[in-house]
Amino acid sequence: MKLLVLLGFLLQTPSHSFGDCSSPSGKIGEFQFYNKSYIVCDGAYWVKINVSTYPSPCSVADNGKIVYQSNYLEYCSDEKGSYQWARIYGTTLGSCTVAEVGKFKYDSTLRNPQYCRFNGLGYTWTSMREDRQIRLTTTDIDPAFGGLAGGDAICQAQAVANGKGGTWVAWLSTSTVDAKDRILDNGPWYNQGTKIADDKADLIDGTLDGSIQFMFAGGSTTTNRWTGTTSTGLNSGNNCLDWTYNSGVSRGDPSGTQGDTSATSTWTQLGLLTCSTITRKLICFEL
Repeated sequence: MKLLVLLGFLLQTPSHSFGDCSSPSGKIGEFQFYNKSYIVCDGAYWVKINVSTYPSPCSVADNGKIVYQSNYLEYCSDEKGSYQWARIYGTTLGSCTVAEVGKFKYDSTLRNPQYCRFNGLGYTWTSMREDRQIRLTTTDIDPAFGGLAGGDAICQAQAVANGKGGTWVAWLSTSTVDAKDRILDNGPWYNQGTKIADDKADLIDGTLDGSIQFMFAGGSTTTNRWTGTTSTGLNSGNNCLDWTYNSGVSRGDPSGTQGDTSATSTWTQLGLLTCSTITRKLICFEL
């Protein structure tokens, strides 16, 4: 079955890759064909659609078209140097019906575009966006970075500066907010190709699937990170006065919980550090 899927795609060239959805203008869930691939507005920023393989050739006349064929949604592009169908594939999210095969929907809660396909056994909604990432900030930061809003702004700015799409937040707790409640339960999450956790429960079960060592700019680091967070994702009670204080000089001054860069068990709660001008990294999650 080969079905042309009409999703209101706009065949145009945005002014830049993976920027915010105001340039070019886009509404949540809207797709655009850019730089030989499809991107979708996740509510604030453009993110790339996930491609698994390039199974067969297509023609220049089909460039930018998207169809349902061979039980997958595919689009024609020359991103690999010749025109081929790019197969869209991702995590299975739930069941759909035969009447919905090839159709598209956007889950605004999980910020996830999905399409219905037959997987050989039944009909399932399949994620279309690339797997979400976790990155460390490239720069080291002292603990007076302006609270949660300041941490999020640092993560977002470094993501954009390094060509990453999506909306990013810092893994941080304050006296009134737990880090686990700041991220969506929409894993799996990866760090430079290494799977870190399947979902939120896996993230805070005490042991990660892999260590978080890679920064936005690439390359790994041994610098620890500010978290203010326990191994179960809760406020540790030590957060440098909600990330506004860096004047400590002795053990009795305010402190902040830090996590271990290379560990899978103490990644978010290694120990305490006096809130001085000593710098650490932030952990950034893509929503």
